[in-house]
Amino acid sequence: MSDADKQLIDALQAKNKELEDRIAQLEKQQGAPSQSSQPSKPAAKTPTRLKAGDATGHIGRLASDTVLVRLTDADGEGIEGQTVRFYVGGKEVGSDLTDANGEIRTNSGQHIGQPLNWVNALGNGYTAEFEGSKEYKPSHTQAGVGVGA
Repeated sequence: MSDADKQLIDALQAKNKELEDRIAQLEKQQGAPSQSSQPSKPAAKTPTRLKAGDATGHIGRLASDTVLVRLTDADGEGIEGQTVRFYVGGKEVGSDLTDANGEIRTNSGQHIGQPLNWVNALGNGYTAEFEGSKEYKPSHTQAGVGVGA
């Protein structure tokens, strides 16, 4: 190896050492890597609570009282524009969207509908279920069904 080659190698090694020292100095100034350089974690979903009132039906005409179902966040604030599905005996019988207060006011007969569903609902009640979304966790509730005068 010629003297010129040795000098070139020495110069490159010295420059490499200088760059490594500069990188170490910059890392000390910056501290831990920034959050933006790490993969982002999905945002935690907000817990929800679903409350439903009992339904009362009149068997002869399948008319009924208004049922109130309310979907809220962890602070008790209503959640608007979310789909809540209604089930009787494990079978979906309908769905509605929550209003600005997180409420659904619906005629229980509208969802229970067929007489066979009424019989099942009288014995077991109905379930209201929110399946969750990108922002909110799912929730569900069970409520009773009775016969009114």
